[in-house]
Amino acid sequence: MPVFVYSGRGTGAKQVSGEIDATDKQEAMQKLRQRRIVVQELRSKPKDIKVGGLGGSVGVKDLKIFARLFGTMINAGLPIDQCLQILVDQMQNKRFRRTIAEVHNQVAGGESLSEAMSRHKTVFDNLFVHMVNAGETGGALAMVFQRLAVYLEKADALRRKVKGAMIYPAVIASVAISATVFLLIKVIPVFAKMFQDLGAELPKPTQFVLTLSDVVRQTFLPFLGVCVVGFFAFKRWHRTANGKATVDKFILKMPVIGGVIRKTAVARFTPHARRADFVRCTDSARA
Repeated sequence: MPVFVYSGRGTGAKQVSGEIDATDKQEAMQKLRQRRIVVQELRSKPKDIKVGGLGGSVGVKDLKIFARLFGTMINAGLPIDQCLQILVDQMQNKRFRRTIAEVHNQVAGGESLSEAMSRHKTVFDNLFVHMVNAGETGGALAMVFQRLAVYLEKADALRRKVKGAMIYPAVIASVAISATVFLLIKVIPVFAKMFQDLGAELPKPTQFVLTLSDVVRQTFLPFLGVCVVGFFAFKRWHRTANGKATVDKFILKMPVIGGVIRKTAVARFTPHARRADFVRCTDSARA
C-alpha cells in the first residue's frame, strides 16, 4: 500500500507530522480527518534508496537501553511523546535514532505506540510489539517496558552462552572442510600426476579420491557461484511467513540443534529451569 507523508495541526492546534498508509490521497485525507488533523501538506513518500552494508543495525544492546530508559521515564510520569523525543536525542545508533524519530512522528500523528512500532518489524519483533500493546491496553506500560528490559538482558546473556558453546564445533567443522577442499584442489593433483607417470594400476579408493579431486577442481567456481545465488534466494524466501515456518520446523526436527534451540527458548521464559536446561543443551552441543 502506498505511504503518504503529511504535516498539519492536531488537537489543540498542535503541529504534527508523520506517515500514513492509504490507497490514494483522498483516502489519506479521510483518515487524517478522522484523527482530527487539519492537513497542511500531503505528499507521496519517496522510495528509500538503501545501500547494502551501510546504516548499521539495531542490536539487543540498543533495545535493552531503549526499554530500560523508556520504562523509567514512563514510571516517572512523563508523556509518551516526550519520552520518545528524549530517546531520539539519547540513542547513539543512527539507524535506531531514525526509527525512534519515525515512531515519534507517527505517535504524534494519532497512532498508538504499538501501532507505530509494528511498522518497523526489522527493529521491534512481534513479541516486543504485542507486549507494548498489552501494556497500553492494561495501563501498565512502565511495568511492561521494565520487564522487556529484564527479558532482553537475560535472553542476550543466554544467547551469548549458547553461541560460546557452539563456537568450538563450528570452528572445527570449518577448518576440516577448508583443509579437505585445499587438499583436493592443490595437493591431490600433484600426486595424480606422479601416479600417472608411474603408469601403475591404482586401488579403487585412490582412484575415487583422484576422480573427486578432478570434479572439485572443475566445478569449484560454478558451485561457489550457485551457493552465493542460492544463499541470497534462500534468505529472501526465509523472510516470507511460509519460508520461515518451513525452516523453523526443519531446524526443530534436527537431532542436536533442534534440542538446543528448544531448550534455549524454554530457558528464556523459565528462569528457575534455565541453568539445568542450559547445561544439558550445551553438553549435547559439545557431544
